[in-house]
Amino acid sequence: MSSGAAATEIQQEAPTPPHRRSHTLRQNAIAVFSGQLVTWTLTAITLALLPRYLGPERMGQMGIGMSYQMLVVTFAGLGMGTLITRDIARDRASAARLLGTAVWLSLALGVIGGLIAAVIAVLSGYSQTTAIVVALSVAVAPFLMLEITAGAILQGVEVMRFEAMWDAAAKVVLLLALLVVMFGDWGLVPILVAMLATAAVVSVPALAVARRYLPFRVFSFSYESARYLIVNSLPFFMVGIFLVLYMAVDALQLSYLSGERAVGIYSAPARIFGTLLFVPNIVILVTFPRMAAAHHDHP
Repeated sequence: MSSGAAATEIQQEAPTPPHRRSHTLRQNAIAVFSGQLVTWTLTAITLALLPRYLGPERMGQMGIGMSYQMLVVTFAGLGMGTLITRDIARDRASAARLLGTAVWLSLALGVIGGLIAAVIAVLSGYSQTTAIVVALSVAVAPFLMLEITAGAILQGVEVMRFEAMWDAAAKVVLLLALLVVMFGDWGLVPILVAMLATAAVVSVPALAVARRYLPFRVFSFSYESARYLIVNSLPFFMVGIFLVLYMAVDALQLSYLSGERAVGIYSAPARIFGTLLFVPNIVILVTFPRMAAAHHDHP
């Protein structure tokens, strides 16, 4: 083999070095832990107040709405968030070309999924109030999809403090809305409207922050990129859907078997269980992009 051919072969086999990281594992772990600690505390306070104010029936209506919302976000998300994080950790330049498509695809799937869920709720025979609660809950889904996309980008570039900040901010707004509603005795619907408004307000700045760390063209869409995102997200989707079905379907089954009051009694401890998963969640959030970047050394 000639020296020129050998040099060419070595150049082809050499892995592309990962981009310089803005934050260390420790910094990200501290940021996520601090955010989760604040979020858990605010959630605990909310769960101490909410069931007592709403009562079992209205708490059950909210639980049904949240279950529909969780299912919509999971089915519409298709696991794209995990795929985006992985691809950014491996090659930022290549992944950036997908992000405009990912934003619009997430938004469209969130809208479609929300409409389908609202129709299913109406056809399921729920009361008019419960159907309205479900409609308001799933209306949040498109904005949550944008937040997930922005969070996936920041996780991929290993800058995780912002997602913790806006998650904590959303919980603060929800708690303040709950206190105002309780003081005015306005009922459940204003709380859901506050949740919808908070998600809408947070989603656009979240994308702006993500673009600051990884610039991409927002107003772009490629059918080829959309196909790549859908097909390659499916393995992550299959993993996530089983967890979400486990966490969300039980409340819906209970609503059909025993009604909204039973769901209300069940919802508060079920949400506490989900919140307590924050420790493994921190480990996964912080280590996943670093593990994905190891592809450069050992594909």
